[in-house]
Amino acid sequence: MATGVNKGDVIELQRPIRGEASPIEEDVKLDGEYRETGDHDGADMDRLGRKQELKRNFHSLSTVGLTCIIMGTWLGMIASSTFALINGGRAGTIYMYIICWIFQLPVIASIAEMSSMAPTGAGQYHWVSEFAPPSKQKCLSYVSGWLSALGWQAMIASTAYTSGQFILILASMEGQFTPQNWQGAILTMAFAFFAVALNIFGAKHLPLFECVILFFNIIGFFAVCIPLWIGADAAAHMSEEVKDASLSVPRVMMFTLMLNGVLGFIATVTFVYSIQSIEDQILGSTYAFPYIGIFADATNSYAGAIGMTIPWAVLSVAATINSVAAGSRQAWAFARDEGFPFSHWLQQITVIQGTPLPVNAMLATLSVTVVLACIIMGSSEAFNSIAGLLTGAISFSYALSIGCVLWRRLYGAPLAPARFSLGRWGVPINVVGCLFQILTTVICFFPVENAVTPASTNWGSTMFGGVAILATIYYFFHGHKVYEGPVVHVKQI
Repeated sequence: MATGVNKGDVIELQRPIRGEASPIEEDVKLDGEYRETGDHDGADMDRLGRKQELKRNFHSLSTVGLTCIIMGTWLGMIASSTFALINGGRAGTIYMYIICWIFQLPVIASIAEMSSMAPTGAGQYHWVSEFAPPSKQKCLSYVSGWLSALGWQAMIASTAYTSGQFILILASMEGQFTPQNWQGAILTMAFAFFAVALNIFGAKHLPLFECVILFFNIIGFFAVCIPLWIGADAAAHMSEEVKDASLSVPRVMMFTLMLNGVLGFIATVTFVYSIQSIEDQILGSTYAFPYIGIFADATNSYAGAIGMTIPWAVLSVAATINSVAAGSRQAWAFARDEGFPFSHWLQQITVIQGTPLPVNAMLATLSVTVVLACIIMGSSEAFNSIAGLLTGAISFSYALSIGCVLWRRLYGAPLAPARFSLGRWGVPINVVGCLFQILTTVICFFPVENAVTPASTNWGSTMFGGVAILATIYYFFHGHKVYEGPVVHVKQI
């Protein structure tokens, strides 16, 4: 707790960014003992009122690997292009990708700036707590924390489920095996267990793994696209384990967006123009994922399609591992601020092979995934709605965070110093980013068809509402007594 600050006090923040015209990557001056050592990480943790509990193992390259795999733009575009192709055709798919990429730039730029101001594993809910209007800091940061946690838990379950589906699809390509829902549930649990185990017992080698999988991501991109030519917000939660986080994390975010954006554009153009007939290969496809049939047509063999699908399976498993890493840190950070039930247990740190880790938060994450995987046994369609749930929850938490920074800029309230500052462009960038995230939140809960049936209903909104009700009940009965928000720890400058 910061000196002179009582628990429950609301802090209106520190000095403003100088003149709101600070150049990007400004060298924020260090005070006291940190000036001699040049320790920006120590200074940041001191300002945030936090102890360095986790080990800073991640460098910029390994963080790029982690964020690139979780973002998975080129993989995601090909895998999800079915709906875009049906509704907009080839041209509509390409142009909408470009539009979304452009509008995502101000979102990531805004998040990158906040990561520079407050490089903490808490992410969105800390930024809301620190930048929201004083009277709303507590409740809005609590909402943001639950939204972020919901999104990350959905991400882990979704990537584990996708990993299992690839195994079942590869096994059934020649038609001699018919996958069952219970098999998908078991594989989802198995991949989640594997990801958690690797995060616990292989944590020391996780940065090296990220570098290797980043290289594989590039190789996999060419392995998929070349046959077609012949025949198209995790870093923030790792901030307390990244060296020189207030500058490295924002740079990684922007670089990842540009790299994944370029790869995604090339993959999208290549893929959509490798389709000979949208009616036959998309609408009339007999494959669970139509793009696998397109791979088979491009290579004229099941073996070729299997070879082109393997990068998906490997990178999906890697995305599960990375999602566990980021999601467990977010859950641990929120528990550290007493945001969850059983927070005392969740916030405990365990040292494994010399590396301090939030093991209990990882085990809780595994438990949530097991529960969600049980949904598959009853209805795989209901489980598929988790994709909309994770997008809606994360997007809304982004909108809240960006909106709070925008409020400070519009009303002249002070902002924390940042080594990566948007300067005079902050207001328009924040406005566009916030509005785009609100639009994304609304759209992601739409059903995929006009004629809605129980099977085609997007149940993400129901899950979203259910968790919101549970969180609200917990807050009014107990949470408001113990949750104050990270702002009570922040030191005034």
